[in-house]
Amino acid sequence: MDKVTLKAVKREKTGKCALARLRDQGQIPGVVYGHGDQPVMISVSSAEFNKKFSHISENIMIALELDNDELTVLIKDYQFAPATRKITHLDFIQVHKGVEITTKVPVRLVGRSKGEVDGGVMEQLLNELRITCFPRHLPAEIAIDVTAMEIDSSFHVSEITGYDEIKFLNSPDEVIAQVYGKSAMSSVDDQPANTAAAEGAGTADASD
Repeated sequence: MDKVTLKAVKREKTGKCALARLRDQGQIPGVVYGHGDQPVMISVSSAEFNKKFSHISENIMIALELDNDELTVLIKDYQFAPATRKITHLDFIQVHKGVEITTKVPVRLVGRSKGEVDGGVMEQLLNELRITCFPRHLPAEIAIDVTAMEIDSSFHVSEITGYDEIKFLNSPDEVIAQVYGKSAMSSVDDQPANTAAAEGAGTADASD
């Protein structure tokens, strides 16, 4: 898959004041793991990052230009400010050629199921899957054809085909998508309010 290029610079200073100063200057502090014995502290331009990443995903290959070197990395974690949703910190992991990686990949349902045509409702239960593969086999997404699914049928992880180079780490029995009949959906919607409240209260009590 194609890489997204991102420029980075090394940073030396640590601590809250230094990080706050970087953010005020339009930089996002970060750390690169897996490059040598010690993590490398870096920063990237907030404007460039936001322009190139409309969303953050663990399966996007990044060509990180650092000094005179180019590292192939993935985003492994990030932090953001709850009030503004601005990214405040990034953790990268370097990808090495010939070494398998473990990451998450989004799932996309393809087509309209036979069950939906017959009046059913499709529900997607898994939006991403955890996988292991070599970097060259990392897909942008896992596409699943659901056109043959009928009412009251489910699609499980074990039924995925076309990705022989990938090992799926989710349980084979996990349900990715299922099609309900309208009557089943109506029975849930028509549940008495006092029953729902009682169930909610029971859940709250159990968590105390």
